[in-house]
Amino acid sequence: MLSVLSGLATAVLAIMLVPPLGVAGAVYSYTATALVIGLMGGTFVFFKKRKDWITTAPQLEKQKQFKAEIDVEECPDLKELTDKEKDALILDLHKANKHLKLQIKQKLAETEAID
Repeated sequence: MLSVLSGLATAVLAIMLVPPLGVAGAVYSYTATALVIGLMGGTFVFFKKRKDWITTAPQLEKQKQFKAEIDVEECPDLKELTDKEKDALILDLHKANKHLKLQIKQKLAETEAID
C-alpha cells in the first residue's frame, strides 16, 4: 500500500513540476515523496512491527528453551507432526509445566504451614 501511495504521489508531483522545471521537477517530485511518504510511512511500519516483535520475542525464547528439552528420538510420534503442531504442543507443555510448579509450591507452603 505504501508503494502504491508513493508512486501516485510521485506521478502527480511530476505532472505538476516537470513542465515548469524540466528534469529538476522530476528529481524534486521523487525526492519529496521519498522523504515525506517513505520516511513517515516507513517509521510508522517500523514502530508497529517493533511493538509486535517485542511482545512475541520472550515467548519465542521460552519456546526455544523448552524445545531443546524435548528429545524427538524418545517420542517417535513427534516426527509425524508439522513444525506448527510441534510449536503448539511445546507451548501447551510449557503452560502445564508452569501450572504444576505452582501447584507444588502451594502444597509445600501448605505442609510448612501445618508443621
